Amino acid sequence: MKNDFINNMTHELKTPIATVGLAVEALNEKEMRNDEKVLLRYLGMIQEENLRLSDHVEKVLQSAILEKESFELKYEKIELHEVISSTIQKTSMQLEERGGVLIKVLEAKNDIVNGDAFHLTNVFLYVIDNAIIYSMD
Repeated sequence: MKNDFINNMTHELKTPIATVGLAVEALNEKEMRNDEKVLLRYLGMIQEENLRLSDHVEKVLQSAILEKESFELKYEKIELHEVISSTIQKTSMQLEERGGVLIKVLEAKNDIVNGDAFHLTNVFLYVIDNAIIYSMD
């Protein structure tokens, strides 16, 4: 179980690190820095991924507590379309870098679910990240 956790967490940490790396690489190009809209987009991605890394580190620290205490998800009402759209935005730079296309069709009449936003986001990030890695050679 511990090995599975380490493998999963390693995967979860690699995605934001890769996204930050791509954003920094793009910002090193002078043309990118001259376009304020692009500059703000990449800076926003770096900021979001930094927060995501912080969340992951917090989850690693909490995992030590799991062995001693019971684990509880933080259920709240979540707009699933928003979670999915945000997740797609976070992975868009990796997708573009690999020449991929993601088509988003969100047609739920009621997209409100009761769930843990952090963990649902990670599920969608994991699925999209794997799709990028394994479908685009």
